[in-house]
Amino acid sequence: MFIFHRLTLGILGIVLISSAGVFFIYQHLQKKNSLPDHIQKNQKINTKKTDFTVYDLNRKSITLNSLTGNVLMINFWATWCAPCVEELPSLNNLAKHYPEKLVILAVSNERSDTIKNFLMAFPDFHSNFIPANVGRSQMLATFSVRAFPETYILDKKGQLVQKIIGPQKWDSQEWKDKIKTLISN
Repeated sequence: MFIFHRLTLGILGIVLISSAGVFFIYQHLQKKNSLPDHIQKNQKINTKKTDFTVYDLNRKSITLNSLTGNVLMINFWATWCAPCVEELPSLNNLAKHYPEKLVILAVSNERSDTIKNFLMAFPDFHSNFIPANVGRSQMLATFSVRAFPETYILDKKGQLVQKIIGPQKWDSQEWKDKIKTLISN
């Protein structure tokens, strides 16, 4: 009888500890998937305050302000990130599907030559799919990037429409329809 009670208490303890762990993991994930405070307040990225400069692979500077008027997808990725690499072709296909009024900035904090060498395996990027690099501190300060891949979608006025953490099948009909709606507005 004593062994049965100890076993029951042990199992109950494991269940309680596991439940607490699941709760704290859930709370942490909820915070990770929420928008950064400076974006949550306005639901808009104020491009005058948060404008930043990225550099395409030819070292030409691109500012967030220069892309206003287009639907903009800012995809933060890395060459070492398997989910990022997996979604690159679908991002490019989405870019090909909407060659006007959609710009996809694929931003990494890696060196330009590292990105260039890596992208040689993907030779057919569309002109509105722009691989770029930026310093880590600027990227984190402006967008509070917490994971790779992480994508921000802004409408033509610079209004934040959606933040997505994790890989997507960007060339799916669902995403094509969402982007088409943003382009039409």
